[in-house]
Amino acid sequence: MKDASSRIDSLTSMRFFAAAMIVALHGLDRGLSIGWTSHLALAQGVSFFFVLSGFVLTYNHPVLPDRRSVLQFYVARIARIWPCHIAATILLLLLIRNVSYYGLPEHFRAWITTAYVLLVHAWVPYQPLVTAYNTVSWSISTEFFFYLCFPFLLLGIARNWKWKLPVLALLTASFWIAASWLFKVPGFEVNADFLAYINPLPRVIEFFLGMLTAVAYRRHAPAWRTRTSFTRDTLVEVTALVMVIASLLISHRLEKYVSATAPLWGLVLGTTGLGLVTFPLFIGAFAFSRGFATRVLNWRVLVFLGEISFALYLTHPVFLLYRQVAPGLFDAMPRGEVTAIYWASGLFLAALLHWFVEKPALRLLKPRPPGRVSQPPTTTSRSTYPRDVAGLAAFGLVLYVLVTIQPSVRSAPEHGAIAEILFSGPATFATGDQLAEVYIDGGTRASPQRLRFVWTSTATHRLDHSVAVHLLDSRGVMVGQRDFVMETGARTAHTGDAWMNTLPLEPGELARVAHVAVALYDRHGLAPISCNGCATDWNASRLLISAVPANIAMTRVTVRQ
Repeated sequence: MKDASSRIDSLTSMRFFAAAMIVALHGLDRGLSIGWTSHLALAQGVSFFFVLSGFVLTYNHPVLPDRRSVLQFYVARIARIWPCHIAATILLLLLIRNVSYYGLPEHFRAWITTAYVLLVHAWVPYQPLVTAYNTVSWSISTEFFFYLCFPFLLLGIARNWKWKLPVLALLTASFWIAASWLFKVPGFEVNADFLAYINPLPRVIEFFLGMLTAVAYRRHAPAWRTRTSFTRDTLVEVTALVMVIASLLISHRLEKYVSATAPLWGLVLGTTGLGLVTFPLFIGAFAFSRGFATRVLNWRVLVFLGEISFALYLTHPVFLLYRQVAPGLFDAMPRGEVTAIYWASGLFLAALLHWFVEKPALRLLKPRPPGRVSQPPTTTSRSTYPRDVAGLAAFGLVLYVLVTIQPSVRSAPEHGAIAEILFSGPATFATGDQLAEVYIDGGTRASPQRLRFVWTSTATHRLDHSVAVHLLDSRGVMVGQRDFVMETGARTAHTGDAWMNTLPLEPGELARVAHVAVALYDRHGLAPISCNGCATDWNASRLLISAVPANIAMTRVTVRQ
């Protein structure tokens, strides 16, 4: 029994690393990076979680013998994910207010909200549906689909896996091929990657591979233990770890190479890639082994981080969106400090959600074991009920306090900063983004603090591209570069939407700059520009904006946050 517990603890710790990959990925997209992580295919953290989930569920539920056990399984899974899903959404809406509501079309808003609450919003490759509210919840919706399929996939798995696996592989390949074709069809490009990456049907195979790993573990673990040793197990664990890191490095390089000519297949390599093979082997290696790495994973701190990993995944976007709403609070901070706040706030909110929502809700909603259904509540269950209700109430109080005292742009003191207008457009990019204005604010002409870019949308489009900002001297030589992800707090911009991006500058950074060059790019390359009377280069794909003080119209404007 102790050994089983140990194995479960090591797998629980792994959940944290899966969530951490996604937290690091989203931070990397917004300049909050931990250097070496940029070389890894971090998006495969979702794939790792799907495989691990299939293993853990099959390990804990090797058989569901009757309808009652299936129903109890469903209720337990809903109790596990739904309260956190709703609580994280409420937290995000209260703290971020209308930002997460940004991309919901008016005429479909009620339907989208209903699908989101029911956790089926990722089942249809329609972007406003998939990216509604807390965008990362798409993977929870996909996982919920796996839960519904689990009893059917589990039925006779030891005998019929030989035909189930090829069928699921064919299903996945069919979706990939269909999505690669849709990438070439005008008007479908936005949703094609959703069809291959977010839709649950092509991803069931990852969950099923985890299930097969658990079946193999149950069948062969006893024989393995009679022949193993601590040293041998440690070597197996180290080999498995090196294999996974290598696969993440190779997948990332292949993604960059392939995306230039085949975007969909680049997406597949970056999000699934070699993980279809390496993740089941990695999880199996650590399940079988009891070496040094397993002992490390059994440390209580790592186990706790694994326990809050689900909440961490759901709450980490809060800081990223809040930073977008109130950039002035973070512009002056060193990038390392902002990165530390990002991780610390995510872990703090995750711990709150875990202690005051996830655990109480699980105890209140999870069904009793079959043998105890008709029994009266025990003394322990009576004593935990008030505590669980109090925990949920405490979380509500924490929400109220956070919303009431949160620092905001509106409460930040205004110093009447001088704003120097560098550009007054519009300049229209082929992506559907229109640059309306660029100006400097927050300081004096000698030491400007921030560049602000005011955008409008000329057409509904996905915000999956980046902004390149090049600082050029009088000879046209680049003396600085500041790229950032085009971001509004939502994944989609609709016709007529307006937003602002802020780029912090070092004091005096523009002193030797003659032009600020702006370009938009995505996986397909640079976006052409249409602008009457504007200076451009790079075959009309980079806008050149004069930064010479004599050419800047000085005025005092209201700085819009």
